[in-house]
Amino acid sequence: MAEQDAASRPNVLVFVADDQTYRSLHALNNPEVHTPHLDRLAARGTMFTHAHHQGSWTGAVCIASRAMLLTGRMLYRCGGDSCGDYPLIGQAFGGAGYDTYCVGKWHNFGDSRERCFAEHGPEGPGMWGSTPFDFEKRVPEGDPAQSAYLRPSPGNVWTADDRTRKGHWFACDRSIDPTGYEHSSTRWINGLIEYLDRRTNTPDRPFFAYCAMHAPHDPRQAPTEHLEAYPLDKIELPPNYLPEHPFDQGDYDLRDEQLAPWPRTETAVRVHRREYYAILSHMDAEIGRALDRLDALGLADSTIVVLTADHGLAVGEHGLMGKQNMYDHSVRVPLIFAGPGVPVGVRRDQLAYQHSVYPTLCQLAGVDTPDTVDFPSLVPAMNNTDAHPHGTVFAAYRQFQRMCRDGTHKLIVYPHLGRWQLFNTADDPYETRDLGLDEHATARYRSTVEPLIESMNAWQQRVEDPMRLDLGDFGLG
Repeated sequence: MAEQDAASRPNVLVFVADDQTYRSLHALNNPEVHTPHLDRLAARGTMFTHAHHQGSWTGAVCIASRAMLLTGRMLYRCGGDSCGDYPLIGQAFGGAGYDTYCVGKWHNFGDSRERCFAEHGPEGPGMWGSTPFDFEKRVPEGDPAQSAYLRPSPGNVWTADDRTRKGHWFACDRSIDPTGYEHSSTRWINGLIEYLDRRTNTPDRPFFAYCAMHAPHDPRQAPTEHLEAYPLDKIELPPNYLPEHPFDQGDYDLRDEQLAPWPRTETAVRVHRREYYAILSHMDAEIGRALDRLDALGLADSTIVVLTADHGLAVGEHGLMGKQNMYDHSVRVPLIFAGPGVPVGVRRDQLAYQHSVYPTLCQLAGVDTPDTVDFPSLVPAMNNTDAHPHGTVFAAYRQFQRMCRDGTHKLIVYPHLGRWQLFNTADDPYETRDLGLDEHATARYRSTVEPLIESMNAWQQRVEDPMRLDLGDFGLG
């Protein structure tokens, strides 16, 4: 029966970026970055502007986020690094008669990749480089990609377009690229296009293709022409720029934060943001090649396309460089659906989770959603602004941070410090004014904070958070 039904179902193509913040689409919210192909994808589909990830039990936030995406299950229920033994998204579609394929990054463990997809294209590791950075000596050693750390600094001559620096640059045959080096984004898209071309031989079966980019993860390398599109003196500082974060939010000096020296100078932040935009634009161009091939093969009208990311990134906001925090730049991600069954030219502002991709695609494609899936489908919210997947959203980071937000305010708790922050995200979208610093904050904002505390406690039980907070110790009980 599944084989008979499959021929009438849409194809599915999922792009997952690595470290792409929600504020990274030209047409939506950032005129400084050039993303024409993602913009055209958004124009023919539905964008969720307040999509979040639910956090991580590890500094490698992508592991937890991808485990939730692949299983459709919540943070402490998704089976950990190896996704447990839950039915994965590729298995659900494969069981419904789909050919399944993945290419690019894989950063989960065990047999999760083999279980999820029947066919595998070119793949890469979760992280680039193998030589640890010697943080005590402040000197990059070993693999030349490691000199991407503590930049810019005296004597460091690392450049993002130096193809000999490894990282995103793979050695390849000169028939593929005359320089003898191929960027990761190009390699993964080449693998995807080769798969799409072969699909013309089996038009009676739909495909589910999963393309996991390494971009824009550091080392943020891109071809020269993309770097030149962003003159350093034209890069704007974000409104929440700080030389240093005002306190140790937990894992203050882990690998991500070592990319730029302390304090973060204006020049350093501009350098990193320039390279971030350049690798994003290069990724956009490569994804554009895949979208063009869908058009050329006559598959665009029969293929649901998703663009999302595992998590965001600070890149100099709040004095931070990484994603191990609860600010919007790190906990929110882009989320675009386009294709059959998806409203065209729609923007949705409801609170949502990126991990709802699994049940949403099942509903759009007419595939049974496994009973193990926790997150709700976003199809109702696509079609109705009054349909709210969640009244609040919650996120956690290791033992250091817990967050809960509603449509207007965000509460962040730091258990290791016994302190909290409150932001009015409606009036202060860059989270520059911590209302919790008001000496009368507990009394003044009690009517705002108490519902968020109750919701945070409920979420902790729902996601099976091993940490139980006594919020009375924070003056919030």
